[in-house]
Amino acid sequence: MQTTTMRTTSGSVTRVAPDSVRLERVLPAPVERVWDYLVDPALRSTWLAGGTIDLRPGGIVDLDFDHSRVTPDAQPASSGFEPHHEPGTVVECDPPHLLSYTWGELWGLSALVTFQLTPDGEGTRLVILHSQVSDLSVIPDVATGWSGHIDALEDKLRGGDGTGFWRNFDALHDRYAREWAS
Repeated sequence: MQTTTMRTTSGSVTRVAPDSVRLERVLPAPVERVWDYLVDPALRSTWLAGGTIDLRPGGIVDLDFDHSRVTPDAQPASSGFEPHHEPGTVVECDPPHLLSYTWGELWGLSALVTFQLTPDGEGTRLVILHSQVSDLSVIPDVATGWSGHIDALEDKLRGGDGTGFWRNFDALHDRYAREWAS
């Protein structure tokens, strides 16, 4: 498989292996603030999902997804996302630079999500690696979902309301599906 990187105005999305997508973005906040948005349920619910994460290896992850809390944008019918819980288990945690946990257990899909945060000037370089995806047909969904969530996070860090989460959803999904047909 050839590695394909798709650049956006603010970052990149790369399919680094058949079962793995890597997203990279420089966010307009220091590492500690971005970390807070990863681990504080009230902050995380504004860009990804609420719920708890026990920040120790073996700790329980219980994410509560409801996209209506993330953005005032109307959700396109094509997205197929409904409010749901996403259970997982923390694999590694090194505050405020690394968090890794399992993903997809609700649907019998095994995967691992790793967040790496490093200083980048006055901001933070966030790298998300979503790997070990057991169903390769969902890779475009993974890339599209994370792109929208990172857009919402960046907007929240700038003081916005998450507007734009769904703006490019269909176009991005179509692009990833075309480029990464499995």
